[in-house]
Amino acid sequence: LIATARRATTFHPTGDWAEVPFHGGKAWTDSPNGNYGPNEDSGVSTETVTLRGRKGARLAFDLQHALEKGYDHAYVDVWDGRTWKTEAHYTGTRDLGPETVDLSAYDGGDVKIRLRIKTDTSKHYDGVWFGNPRVQDGGGYDVPPRDHINAPFPETLIRAATEPGTDEQRAARVASLAQLGERAGSIHDAARTAVALSPWQAWRHEAANFMPS
Repeated sequence: LIATARRATTFHPTGDWAEVPFHGGKAWTDSPNGNYGPNEDSGVSTETVTLRGRKGARLAFDLQHALEKGYDHAYVDVWDGRTWKTEAHYTGTRDLGPETVDLSAYDGGDVKIRLRIKTDTSKHYDGVWFGNPRVQDGGGYDVPPRDHINAPFPETLIRAATEPGTDEQRAARVASLAQLGERAGSIHDAARTAVALSPWQAWRHEAANFMPS
């Protein structure tokens, strides 16, 4: 349940962008086989990510870039359903390090995220590396794409598990928590539901360890 409830954000590339091994993990980069070319305008973008019920949303990633300062640029853009808005901009050279982009202005809505590069005709460098980019809520939990969260609400599972039936039937209903964790992507909801439903004290204690304070 804990393992399946957290899902990294999925990106789809254009141009030469590719996800490649990078410092023990993976990163999206514009030019995996060398320096970027002239007049590049390409990137990677997510499916729709819903921030409904989320607070303090952010994009977290590791960042490294080598760009012609002032002329070649990398951007983090957000689609709010009407237009793309640039929320972060990078140029010049930067060593690898953690980075976050505040997305809290979009809390409660549906968004898409785009990472892109735009270059001019001269001086081509190594480009930009976005390591393990993921949309998170304020608690640091990954937010899955919208089509991963079409799960029943915890209240629905509570009603199902408390309806009359045999111990086996109730156990089967509790087992549906795994599906909630898989599809909802929220360990908060899964843990709350587990504590509310489980007839086994050991599982109640284990689930309670993952509930937010």
